[in-house]
Amino acid sequence: SVETAARSPFFILQHRLDQFLNLRRECDASILGFLGVMAGLEAEMKLTSQRVRSLRALKGSLQFEIEGPQGFVLVASFGVDPPEPQPRAKIRLSSEIFEALRSGALDAQEAFLDERIEVAGDLELAIGVAIAAASPD
Repeated sequence: SVETAARSPFFILQHRLDQFLNLRRECDASILGFLGVMAGLEAEMKLTSQRVRSLRALKGSLQFEIEGPQGFVLVASFGVDPPEPQPRAKIRLSSEIFEALRSGALDAQEAFLDERIEVAGDLELAIGVAIAAASPD
């Protein structure tokens, strides 16, 4: 146990407390499961050394929003502590599209190219997160 960490966190996740049950249900109690779905992985995203290096190189905040009554908002901040007051990029999709991604009925890249996933703001940051998440185990 130490007073301060040797390194600052490489990413910080934030969510609204009133949306926690929705987030937990959709992510099977795993934020890395949610990120795995968003990255097009068939399972929970593992934090391999390559992924950590790639995520550590990013700077900025990205907001994920699942729309609908069972939806939620999750903000991931990379390389900024404290997190930025406003995310640089936003990724929004319906709960139906998220479910299709989660079940494997829809490919994440295909959904993005077909504009079923809305990306606004810093596209370079959003793509950087996707590339880092999809890097080999």
